[in-house]
Amino acid sequence: MRTYMQLKLEEREKIAVWKSEGLSLRAIALKIGRSPSTISREINRNQKPSYWPHKAHERALERLRSGHIRPRLKSRVMQYEVEQMLKRGWSPELIAGRIKTHRRDLPSISHEAIYQWVYECHRDLIGYLAHAHPRRRRRWKTSARKNRIPDRKSIQNRPLVINQRLEPGHWEADLIVGPGRAALQVAVERQFRYTRIAKIKDKSAQS
Repeated sequence: MRTYMQLKLEEREKIAVWKSEGLSLRAIALKIGRSPSTISREINRNQKPSYWPHKAHERALERLRSGHIRPRLKSRVMQYEVEQMLKRGWSPELIAGRIKTHRRDLPSISHEAIYQWVYECHRDLIGYLAHAHPRRRRRWKTSARKNRIPDRKSIQNRPLVINQRLEPGHWEADLIVGPGRAALQVAVERQFRYTRIAKIKDKSAQS
């Protein structure tokens, strides 16, 4: 039994060119190695007002995403509250905790559900995330480290004025590491997102 494969962008571009040259649907199907019904369905679905391959591809990807995701943040009130807090600079982790402790009228929600809602349903809010990647990276589970920093302070305990980025001068630092000894030290000023990057010789505390 043959498995149906979604049309690729390159195939849609070829369809657009051959269609503009006046080829029949059957001829296009033969040249591209698809069935005539697939070509006919593709053109009929996307030729309003004209067939544009990139637009057709975007619509196809959106249909594919919407057909495989579960609805997130079903309540409109919940969606509004999350959106407003994101725009005020709150992270999904802080939002989830805030709703749990201060909004008893709303059901509890995990920060992961907020991330999924943003990336799957409300992509215009990605820019409000601290790490605004166009796509989410797969999260790998790692075992807990045996040696923890002594007397360390949790980031959850920092003042609200820092979390909300209300004043300049507060920095976050992290490392970008690779297989070798060297690393990149990245420091980001929270309010204006000014970033400084420096290469360090190793990943020691002194460096």
